[in-house]
Amino acid sequence: MRANIHLNPQMSFYPKDFLTHTAFLTDSQAIRYLKILCNMYIHGRLTEKQMIFIYGGYDKEVFEMFCIDEEGKYYDEKLEYEIMKRDEYQNKSTARKRGRAKAVKPTGGESKPKAEKRPYGSKKNVFLTDEEYRLLKEKFGEEADNKIEALCLYMLSKGEKYKEHFATIMSWELNNEMRKNKDKLEEKDYSEFEEMAVKYN
Repeated sequence: MRANIHLNPQMSFYPKDFLTHTAFLTDSQAIRYLKILCNMYIHGRLTEKQMIFIYGGYDKEVFEMFCIDEEGKYYDEKLEYEIMKRDEYQNKSTARKRGRAKAVKPTGGESKPKAEKRPYGSKKNVFLTDEEYRLLKEKFGEEADNKIEALCLYMLSKGEKYKEHFATIMSWELNNEMRKNKDKLEEKDYSEFEEMAVKYN
């Protein structure tokens, strides 16, 4: 996944998340960790060679903070999710502005049809566009269909309805990843950082 830098050159930065993720890193490690995130925002996923070049060497502790895809490229899941949300919002915002700018609709022309959504899952109650399905397959590989089926059965068993099924699956995955990271942090003794946490809350 590549950041659409032409849409918005500004990267979302959450100080509390940053302090949590880098609490057990040295200042030097934290700065270089942030440098890698900035490069991922601009260039997308990075090879190990690129990571080593940007970081200035190999650091197992820092490199393991990132996910690795099927091609062996490093990425940050939350960063990619934030990029996706921001680009989606800006695309909609741009479309609204263009719509307001057109006082008179041209006659005889047809507007571009909205991407058709197809049913997925064993109960055919998960709806995705071809592009959304392609993105899920690209991100999760063979596990994509399992994640679709999980949403399919969850909605059936709970009677839940979601407006955007693609966003729901991505949101679940992000929450799972954040829980995993939280569990890793809770396994460590971080009592010495309590004063820091109070200071920055």
